[in-house]
Amino acid sequence: MFPHATLAITPFRIAHSPQEIADLNTLLRLSPFGPETYENGTARASNYGIDMHRMRSVRDAWLASDWHATQDRLNTMPQYIARVPDHDPRTGKRTTMDVHFLAYPSDRHGTVPVLLLHGWPGMGCFELQPMVEHLRLHSKRPLDIIIPSLPGYLYSSPPPTDREYDFEDVARLMHTFMLGLGYGAGYATQGGDLGSFVARVMACRYDQCKISHFNFMQLKLGTPAIAATPLEDPTDKAHVARWQKFQKTGMGYAMEHATRPATISFAVASSPLALLAWLGEKLLDSFTDMPLPTLLQWLTLFWLTHSFSTSIYMYRHLSACGDFTVAPTAAERADPTCRMKGLKIVGKKMGYSTFPGEIFPVPKAWAAKTGDMVFYRLNEKGGHFAGCETPELLGKDFAEFVNMAWPADEEKSKL
Repeated sequence: MFPHATLAITPFRIAHSPQEIADLNTLLRLSPFGPETYENGTARASNYGIDMHRMRSVRDAWLASDWHATQDRLNTMPQYIARVPDHDPRTGKRTTMDVHFLAYPSDRHGTVPVLLLHGWPGMGCFELQPMVEHLRLHSKRPLDIIIPSLPGYLYSSPPPTDREYDFEDVARLMHTFMLGLGYGAGYATQGGDLGSFVARVMACRYDQCKISHFNFMQLKLGTPAIAATPLEDPTDKAHVARWQKFQKTGMGYAMEHATRPATISFAVASSPLALLAWLGEKLLDSFTDMPLPTLLQWLTLFWLTHSFSTSIYMYRHLSACGDFTVAPTAAERADPTCRMKGLKIVGKKMGYSTFPGEIFPVPKAWAAKTGDMVFYRLNEKGGHFAGCETPELLGKDFAEFVNMAWPADEEKSKL
């Protein structure tokens, strides 16, 4: 499966016991909803968060769901655990992290390794698995498709408890992971939400990260490069208005994650209803029409793996993330102990896809300020969780980007 791997890799199967499901159902039955209020009434659904009717209907469906049938289906997918050694250059500490991942290697020569990175509240590797068939359908090159669960999600190790852990740390672990799988000659990345930050750091930091595609960018409106690029197209202006509205009315969760992560972790971990409210609001609002079985699978995986508390750590570092329109200096790139102040991708090709339901849809002219953008597409449908909601579109976009952007000399070197 991984003939050139240097990591310890073992097959993995999900195995939650009937007692765990019984405990979950007991909590679902006993947890109170609280009183009906003006804010949680159906007439104001989504204006102030998830409403009471939706909470009750999803809770009832959750109680009636068959987790073990879902578990059996997930276990048909090629899951693995890789033991990845990590050295933190800031503290000098060494540890070994488990990385839970799906792998779809090609048996042909000249493969392009591609790494798909989810965000929050990502369903780990399972969120992006629907992209696989579409990547293969549209790619002109054979692909080795690797989809990890980021640290703190599902069955991957949580972040260490004795030190800070941020985008640079996750990027370093993912890079070491890809090298350990045998992809030292180079790989491509695709990232959405928080995964886009990880992928961007990898592109700026590591030569082996050859090309990168994104379906999310969180630009800073006040930066000189953005301020100097006025928008004329009405669609672009509408996208920025949507972006600004979300910043005003939809960012409360991110502020809580960033400023009081311990507090919200205790609150959400106390009840599956709390998890439903906190995650369900974002998922149901972001999907055009989220299938109920998908939502229940998402919630159950998060609950059974205690992923909420260990998955929100990167939010504390969003405000300190570098400017996407400024290139990192050579000294910053060479020094693994520093945090790069610029994250513009220089000397490598990048692509960007956006969707009408995206919470931060970035205009093409602004996206082009963040790197050598050779691919751009505004899709006609889809939203923030495009890899799960419209995998046929994001998969096609990424495949077309790889077709045009993967270096020709890299392809020849693998033949």
